[in-house]
Amino acid sequence: MAKQTELNFEPGSEYMYCNTGYMFLANIIEKVTDTPFVDYMKEEVFIPLGMSDTYVEANYDRVVPDNATSYYRTSEGFDRAVEYWGYVGSGNMHTTTDDLLKYLKNYYDPLPGWKDVFNTMQTLDLLNDGSFNKYAFGVNVDTLLGKKIIGHGGSIGGFRANIAVFPEDKTSIAIATNFSTAGPARKSNQIAAILFDRQPSNKDVKVAKVAKNKMESYGGTYWDDETYTEHMLTIGGDTVYIGRNAYLPIQDDEFVAIESGNNTKIKFNNQGMTLYPDSGKPMVFSKFEKEELTRKSANEYTGSYYSPEIETAYTIHYEEGQLYAHHIRHGKIRLEQKKTDLLEGNYPLSFFKFKRENGAIKGVWISNGRVRNLWFAKTE
Repeated sequence: MAKQTELNFEPGSEYMYCNTGYMFLANIIEKVTDTPFVDYMKEEVFIPLGMSDTYVEANYDRVVPDNATSYYRTSEGFDRAVEYWGYVGSGNMHTTTDDLLKYLKNYYDPLPGWKDVFNTMQTLDLLNDGSFNKYAFGVNVDTLLGKKIIGHGGSIGGFRANIAVFPEDKTSIAIATNFSTAGPARKSNQIAAILFDRQPSNKDVKVAKVAKNKMESYGGTYWDDETYTEHMLTIGGDTVYIGRNAYLPIQDDEFVAIESGNNTKIKFNNQGMTLYPDSGKPMVFSKFEKEELTRKSANEYTGSYYSPEIETAYTIHYEEGQLYAHHIRHGKIRLEQKKTDLLEGNYPLSFFKFKRENGAIKGVWISNGRVRNLWFAKTE
């Protein structure tokens, strides 16, 4: 961490989840209290809140009764997900749904002495553009089904979990799963819809009339080069769809989300669009068509790339008409060309953006959901 030299973005301009801050917080707690983080959490949080089956695990070599094993979902079934992460602060807390529900109840019926703590965790601050960042202190504060919701998800290895609190209704939902495609957040929303007997409702939108050929011109694939985000837009009648999100026109070139609680809007321009989220800065997309990989380009991409910041290297090689990246820990990762000098892979190598000088590749910026434009220099 100390060797990293660049920021993902201008501080305060947007929000991106990152484990680093939580790991620093664990270190701060240890230095201030002169107590190991594992012991601090047990004595100061878990025991006072009655969470007798919850602990922070800093040593995966331990044998612990009743521990679940996690799995990755594959086309053939499941593979064992090996947990080799020893860090704490950002994860590695073992718990049960019973203990989670005891904890979550404090958001609407706090134990004596805990009210201020749980209120403080919901503090929202402003981004540079004046909009609210919905991510507070370790929880998201938002609305769902017209109700306030406090929630968060988590994943490590094949484990997937999600918690949701509806404080005004004194209701909590806790889901803990042990395979990678469990989708606990989606299940939580479905449970909430049943509990409250309410489905996401459409807002009253005064729909503008847009010519059919103009509507059809909005369909296609769009790419944001700053955040490495891709959206596929489809058209159905007077509605634009981005995934499951539906948008209706209020002007020829301006559309608003119709789902209650979703305040995003999109505005189209020459061969592009701008997406205005309900929190954070606008995202600028251009219309995008994939460029096929040529043998010449593949040969230029091949080689070894080293990052002094994280002290690791990836090697790109061409094999039977396909590009791959290889790493000693992550193994072989298939790469696809999106357009010239932009490749896409699987996590942790989501996107490669190559840098050229006088036509020759000098290195590559690698990005994923947790880091943007981490520099790797091409080596001999």
